[in-house]
Amino acid sequence: MLKQSLYSKLLITVCSLLLIACSRNPDHQSPLQFGNTQHSLGAHWAGEHLLLEFPFSNNSGKLTVITRIQTQCGCINPRVIVAGENRSLPAEVAANESGFIEIDFNTAGFKGTKKTGAEIFFDDGPQSVALDVSVFLNIPD
Repeated sequence: MLKQSLYSKLLITVCSLLLIACSRNPDHQSPLQFGNTQHSLGAHWAGEHLLLEFPFSNNSGKLTVITRIQTQCGCINPRVIVAGENRSLPAEVAANESGFIEIDFNTAGFKGTKKTGAEIFFDDGPQSVALDVSVFLNIPD
């Protein structure tokens, strides 16, 4: 009886952990699939403008709208590029369409390690995608 109770508790624990692990996958919930959500840029000179791209595809089978992009600091300027054109927000991305989030990163005024990014929000729910950027900035002599 004690052995059966122990196995039942173990099974419930394993199932609960599996459910939690599966429910915390933000990329799975996103209507857009990003090829890369992080850029580690290595070392650069402070004051440079760095242009980054975060490619995505809409494999959801339906129209998706990027409603807003929230940046972590004023040093980055994001744009939505789809089919070669800059789309203003809210930006529509048709089913099977691809594009990228372009980020213009102005490194002026920073030194050492700088981490920043942007969060992408959509029209069909609370899910979002975080785009992260890190760089080490050298100061010219």
